[in-house]
Amino acid sequence: MGKLQEIEPNGYYGALKADAQLSVNRGWNDKIADALVRQSREKDIARRYPRDSHKRFSDRDSANHWFESDPEMIFYSLALARTAVVAGAIWISQPEEKMITGVEYSFTMRLYESAHGRNERGLAIGFGKAALADYELLGGDGDLGLNLDRDDPSRRMYEELEFEQVARLKSHDSHIQMVRPGLLGRLSSSLGRHK
Repeated sequence: MGKLQEIEPNGYYGALKADAQLSVNRGWNDKIADALVRQSREKDIARRYPRDSHKRFSDRDSANHWFESDPEMIFYSLALARTAVVAGAIWISQPEEKMITGVEYSFTMRLYESAHGRNERGLAIGFGKAALADYELLGGDGDLGLNLDRDDPSRRMYEELEFEQVARLKSHDSHIQMVRPGLLGRLSSSLGRHK
């Protein structure tokens, strides 16, 4: 099993760390697996993401197997300072669900009950920006995609993380697909707007 590494606090994440006493870590270990097993059973998480509690994180072994099954996965945890409490998780991985052609990786985020009452939207944006900046520093440049219910309130948060709606899924009329272009795609798009 790997080890956890706190990513460098910079920009938005630096302010998040100072204000909320949180740290963003990259990596995986048994403590993370155990935390996800517990937190996938939280009422709201179990309702919105039943695959978490029934399959991915049903126990430590299934959580570790899930993580090890994708050698390219990058996993981030949002931890309360000086504790083992995981307030959030982000993973960038090979898509588990059908995605738009050209999307190389999926982006998945969860905020758990320990994040409630702490400006959740601000936490989610700070956590997302920190993970995405670290992903790019590691050389990640592929387009990232996610599937989302079109009425999901977190849609606006994903838009702030530079995801854009690209399609409505035919198999689930109420679901949309959002994509965040890789760094080169965002730069060329930005340059095109400034001509």
